[in-house]
Amino acid sequence: MHSVTIPYLETHLPEQVRLVTEIIPIMSRIPAVSTEMTWPPEEALLLAWVNFAGEWSGSMVLSCTLPLAFQFTSRLMSVPLPASVDDDVRDSIAELANTIAGNFKALLPSGCSMSVPTVALHPAGASVPPLTGRLCECHFTTEPGACSVMLKAGQTKLT
Repeated sequence: MHSVTIPYLETHLPEQVRLVTEIIPIMSRIPAVSTEMTWPPEEALLLAWVNFAGEWSGSMVLSCTLPLAFQFTSRLMSVPLPASVDDDVRDSIAELANTIAGNFKALLPSGCSMSVPTVALHPAGASVPPLTGRLCECHFTTEPGACSVMLKAGQTKLT
């Protein structure tokens, strides 16, 4: 889904898609392709978000399936494939969210700051809390799993 509700973000949507499809493979050697899939999938998700403050106040929320999070962690940290969400998995997905958000920050008005990433697990079958203020969302597929990057107005607090 490439839905956009404000013109400023619409002009940068191709750049947002490019960031994700380049950053994931650079960090992990896992190719990512933009897709029009249904989101969220009916499986456990790991969410990581970064809040922006200043001339533009909002959040970037990265959601990914656990198979992708585990494969990403294994490749990024050169560790065996994790079997559950542990500190390495949380740290690697936080680093991915931080890298994507940091590159996106360059597209925002000057004077914007960003928080450190926060990570939360949403088990399969648990409803993901509604994220109001959705501005745009892009979905991506990889061999191990899928992910989504959403930009929203206002700060995100899911924990």
